[in-house]
Amino acid sequence: MKKKLLLISLCGMAGAAIGIGLNSIGVFYRPIAESLQASQGAVSTLGTLYCLSMAVVTIFVTGNLSVRNIRRLLIGGLILSVGGILLMAVSQQLIHLYIGALLFGLGASTYSSSVINMLIANNYHERIGFLTGLIFSLSGIAGALCAPFFTWIISSTSWRAAFIVMAVMVAVLLLPSLFVDFRIAEKKEQQAEGFNYFSLAFILALGVMALLQSLAGIPQHFVNFSVTRGLNESTGTLMMSACMAGNIGFKLLTGIIKDRIGTIRALILTALINLSAIVAIKVFTNDFVLIIAAFLYGSLYSLTSVLGPLLARDNFGEENYRLTLPAVSFAGNLTNAFAISLVGYSYDFTGSYDLALIIALAFNLTAILCAWGSHKMTKASR
Repeated sequence: MKKKLLLISLCGMAGAAIGIGLNSIGVFYRPIAESLQASQGAVSTLGTLYCLSMAVVTIFVTGNLSVRNIRRLLIGGLILSVGGILLMAVSQQLIHLYIGALLFGLGASTYSSSVINMLIANNYHERIGFLTGLIFSLSGIAGALCAPFFTWIISSTSWRAAFIVMAVMVAVLLLPSLFVDFRIAEKKEQQAEGFNYFSLAFILALGVMALLQSLAGIPQHFVNFSVTRGLNESTGTLMMSACMAGNIGFKLLTGIIKDRIGTIRALILTALINLSAIVAIKVFTNDFVLIIAAFLYGSLYSLTSVLGPLLARDNFGEENYRLTLPAVSFAGNLTNAFAISLVGYSYDFTGSYDLALIIALAFNLTAILCAWGSHKMTKASR
């Protein structure tokens, strides 16, 4: 029973922080922009502030996480998250929405992907790839179900009502974690011998997460993207759902593949799949093809949630995981934070998402090279 509750709680945390906090908020951008007469870039700053506050505070949370304080942190995170979402629901101005997004991100730092990965490492010791993929796949399920659900609420009532429902859902997903006795290893005061934050190998590992996580800003704009292509908003919503379905499938698949062929090979293979999706989204205008491409684009989330953190663990050792995980996660969340709004502003300035897609293609290729370089360097030093 304890193992089941542990798994349920970790899945709920992933669903709240990623499935709802990151992967569903994109459906709110267009209706909020129309309601408050604001630009897409200004409204998509909500996602930037959420990611930015979560990224900064997560460093301190993961660095000081212990058996003694985790329950208090999770309770505080739940209160801040629900309060922030409810503030967004009643906001009449963008500044109030921004404050709500900051509070939501601050709360989410206590159950972010970094915290989840650390808890997985401390509470499981076998089939890490499969379990990590399984747990984070639940964020994809949450995103796949919530994006169309929130869209329906927005069209039926209002985006404010949808935020209220979001607050309730986050609370429900986080409740199981308050009743789990997590195992957490005591913090070591010094890093293990042989590890250096300023080594080229580690800087390249940071680059992998920074480049890949920046690509996560694109799916949040799928709804508006479909409109710019002359398609219906429903196509964009289906693209978001397909992307989250791919999120689920690829996290499960890459977790299993990682356990069989290793992290670096699984990462490169998955990155190439994501690259093909970027090309398809850039080139094609057919509804069906775009939905399939969006599904393949969902492979990105297995890179950022599963394979990226595991690459740091494989390259620099389990004994350094508490040091490497917060750093690589921060690098990824930081670029993701700015990418969300920059994608929106690129549309405001150019009238299309072509520039954002071309940059995404370049970032994907560079991330592959960084991953391979970091792996080769750490392998040679052993």
